[in-house]
Amino acid sequence: MVWVLIIHPHARDHGVADEVVEAVWNNAVDAVFYRHDDGSLRWVVLGADSAGNMLETVWLDLGTGDFLAVHCQRLRKATIRLMEQIKDGN
Repeated sequence: MVWVLIIHPHARDHGVADEVVEAVWNNAVDAVFYRHDDGSLRWVVLGADSAGNMLETVWLDLGTGDFLAVHCQRLRKATIRLMEQIKDGN
């Protein structure tokens, strides 16, 4: 399946280049999805940059086969905890 990946300007707030944001999606080491309070389906995707730094990204599933990256930065412990909670169903 071919996905169309769109990078929102907010995904660049932490200085991560678009090609790195896309590489995290394409080379994900972990991912979870959840329904946000606003009803949107969101994916939290983890992956490494070319230097091996782990990054977290958040993608909105646009429901058309397209995904919109809205966040990307170095992986935080809070994101790991969030992913664990989602996997546990809490």
